[in-house]
Amino acid sequence: MTNPIIVRLSGWFVLILLQIPLVMTFWASFSADSLLTLPTTRWSMRWYVDFINEPQWSRAAFRSLIAACVAAGIAVPLATAAAWSLREWPQRFRYYVLGALLMPATVSGVALGLGLLQVAHALGLAGQWPCLIGAHTLLGFPVALLVVRMGFTPSLQGLEAAAAGLGANPSVVAWRITLPLLWPWLVASAVAVFVISLNDAVVAVFVCGPDTETLPVVAWRQLRHSAGPMVAVAGTITMVASLGMMGVTTAGLWYLRFRKQSAGGPL
Repeated sequence: MTNPIIVRLSGWFVLILLQIPLVMTFWASFSADSLLTLPTTRWSMRWYVDFINEPQWSRAAFRSLIAACVAAGIAVPLATAAAWSLREWPQRFRYYVLGALLMPATVSGVALGLGLLQVAHALGLAGQWPCLIGAHTLLGFPVALLVVRMGFTPSLQGLEAAAAGLGANPSVVAWRITLPLLWPWLVASAVAVFVISLNDAVVAVFVCGPDTETLPVVAWRQLRHSAGPMVAVAGTITMVASLGMMGVTTAGLWYLRFRKQSAGGPL
C-alpha cells in the first residue's frame, strides 16, 4: 500500500521543482549587470525602466496582450460551437471528428508555423495581424475544445432534456439552461487560450512581421545576439500576466460561487 506521506512529499517536490525556472527568471531580471547573471549583492530595477522606455519591448508587450485577448475571443466561441455540434454526431464518427479538430495540438510548432506561413503568403497576409490572430486561434482552439467539452456533463444533458420536455424551444434551452451552466468552462477555456497565445514563440516567429512582433518573438531575437537581463524582464512580465489572469479568474469564480452559496442557490 502506498504511503500517503511519500505521495504528498513527492507531489511537493515536483511542484517546487517546476517553480525553480520561474524563480530564476524573476531573480535574474533584477541584475545590475549587462549580462544575464543572478544578482547577489547588487540589485537593480534599471531593466524594467528600460523595458518601459524602449518602444521595441513595450509595443511588443502590448501586441502580445491584444493578440491573446482577440485569439481567446475567437477560439472560445468556435470551440463551444464545435463541442456543441459533436454531441449530435453518431458515436462511431464522433471521435474521428474530434481527433481531426485536435490535430493542431499534435503537430510540432515548426511544422505548423511553416504551413501557416505558406497559407499567409498565398492569401497576401504574411506578417499582418489576421495571420497572427489566426495562428494563435488555431493554437488555442484544441485546448478550448477539450475544456468546453468537459462542461457537457450528463447532468447538463438531463436538464436540457427536462426543459425541452416541458415545452422550451431549443433557443430557450440554450440561453436559459446550457450557457449559464457552461460559463465556468467557457471562462477557463478563454484563460487557457490567453496563456497559450501570450507565451507562444515558435509559431509566432513564422507568422509575425515587423509591425506584429510579439514579446516572445522580440525576446527570441534578442537571445540570438546576447542573453541580457531584458530577456528575463520580458519573461517575468509574461509570467506575471499569465499568473495574474489565472488568479483573477479563479478569484472571480470563487467569489461568484460564494455569493450563490450564501443566497442558497445552486453551486
